[in-house]
Amino acid sequence: MKKRFIGFMLATAMMVTVAGCGKQITPAENVTEETAVEETAQAEEQTAEAEQTESAEAEENETAEAEAPAEEESDVEFTTGTVNGNVYENEYFGIKLTVPSDYSFLDDDTLSQLTGMASDIMKDNKAAKEALENGTAAIVAYAIKSGAADNINVTIQSNASLANAVFDEKAIMDVSKDQLKSVLESQGAEITSCEVVESEVAGEKHYIIELEGNVNGMEVHEQVVNFQKGDYMMAIAASTFNSDDVAALMAGVEKN
Repeated sequence: MKKRFIGFMLATAMMVTVAGCGKQITPAENVTEETAVEETAQAEEQTAEAEQTESAEAEENETAEAEAPAEEESDVEFTTGTVNGNVYENEYFGIKLTVPSDYSFLDDDTLSQLTGMASDIMKDNKAAKEALENGTAAIVAYAIKSGAADNINVTIQSNASLANAVFDEKAIMDVSKDQLKSVLESQGAEITSCEVVESEVAGEKHYIIELEGNVNGMEVHEQVVNFQKGDYMMAIAASTFNSDDVAALMAGVEKN
């Protein structure tokens, strides 16, 4: 039964990382012929003025760049994160997840067997990065409660395919909510409530998915939050059965 529910929740773990919000383009306003002529004349005048100062500005910029101190590298290299005891940390996202003492993280080999992703790839940040950029969404950490199916997992996906897209957290969660509900229902769950609410996670305001329902006579409570940095998205999903301790699990998410 425990393995069955692990598989059930794995089927939903990557819902949030696959949704995106495309950039909206506003059509240009109509321009009359007279207006176009005036704008052209103004543009030519501005161009002439700009040419007079271009050389001087370029020289000033070159001097400033030469004198400016080199900037320190502030971005941390991408990583899938590490597990140490009951703590998962990801320096790239700046996220730390601490699970209760009666929870334990699956080891790499067990996680690999459940997800189908080779454990040696996930241990190699470069290989994992290449896999993610090829469209793979990867569950990089999965903790489960001893003697129960309650769990919390971390999924990462590249959003490079959403280049030029506008990241809108609420829009992503709204789309993901519908996908999550659909997947769970296809797995035989009866969903009684599924909504996007604003909540504080890791000391920040985020839009999260809150879901309630039942599967095979067991109550299920789930919360999902999404973080984004650069070309990657991280989703953390917490699920509990026959107990409403899901908020306590999410309380273990913090900034590191």
